[in-house]
Amino acid sequence: MQESFIERQIREAMESGAFDDLPGAGKPIEDLDRPYDPDWWARKWAQREGLKEKGLALALRIERRLPRILAGRDEAEVALALQALNDEIATVNAELDPADRLEPLDVDRMLAARRNRRG
Repeated sequence: MQESFIERQIREAMESGAFDDLPGAGKPIEDLDRPYDPDWWARKWAQREGLKEKGLALALRIERRLPRILAGRDEAEVALALQALNDEIATVNAELDPADRLEPLDVDRMLAARRNRRG
């Protein structure tokens, strides 16, 4: 049986030691016994970057809520909802180190972009 291109690449990498000493080699897969978390990658990224859990949790809430808020019919209600998110950001930022703080939303820019999309 002839070796495929991919198989040859893998074999050559193994022979050259490219897979030696990979992080986690010989260890169980981390968090394998935990329930599935769709935001696992963001949490791992935040841990690697040293971000605080509160800031990450708020960023994820904003990411989920923002499309629904911007889809609202009444611009005044949308503006109030965006300002409420900014209030949440300010509250959480007060507890975080300056390097971990979230940027507030630019309400005026977001409303202008929303108007442009709606025509």
